[in-house]
Amino acid sequence: MANEGLAFVFELVALAVFAWWGASRGHGLTAVLFGVLVPVAAAVVWGLLAAPRAAVKAPLAVVVVVKVAFFGAAVAALVDLGDPVWGVVFGVAVAANTAAVTVSRRSVPSTELWGP
Repeated sequence: MANEGLAFVFELVALAVFAWWGASRGHGLTAVLFGVLVPVAAAVVWGLLAAPRAAVKAPLAVVVVVKVAFFGAAVAALVDLGDPVWGVVFGVAVAANTAAVTVSRRSVPSTELWGP
């Protein structure tokens, strides 16, 4: 359960990175618009396809692709912002946590994790 909480924190960090990256793409109103729209677009895609209670029950392959793209984009944004070390640290931490969450989900029946 702690790993799932950490996974949620990583999702929030990724959204914050998207806002930071988006805001750095412009000046004045453009920076504000990108700073808001980039994380909102990412959150919509995540909520539709990759969240534990996603609106669309996508096949596992689609969920994996969305997760890799989401967190990969956050890592790329950190690198683009001039923080490659933090990008690598974040990517490794997300990968390790995702592996731990996957293992824990396999060891517990799905009805106990997500309810009936």
